[in-house]
Amino acid sequence: EIPVTISEAVLGAEIDVPTLEGSQKFDLPEGTQSGTMFTLRGKGIPFVNSSRARGNLYLTVNVEVPKNLSQSCCSDLWAG
Repeated sequence: EIPVTISEAVLGAEIDVPTLEGSQKFDLPEGTQSGTMFTLRGKGIPFVNSSRARGNLYLTVNVEVPKNLSQSCCSDLWAG
């Protein structure tokens, strides 16, 4: 699971995804919903009988909703 903010999910963003070989940049499309699953092809675990081929890495987006908002933030959201 990859945690993202509401603004990243709504507007889209370039996020860092941890992989077996280090961090990988991923372009999160705008309007992404929480629970959406994406596939990074060839970034997963290596196949047993092949030194070059790798499986896919699946990531699930988890949109983090803030718990404590100021009055001005709440009014901005309601006006939106």
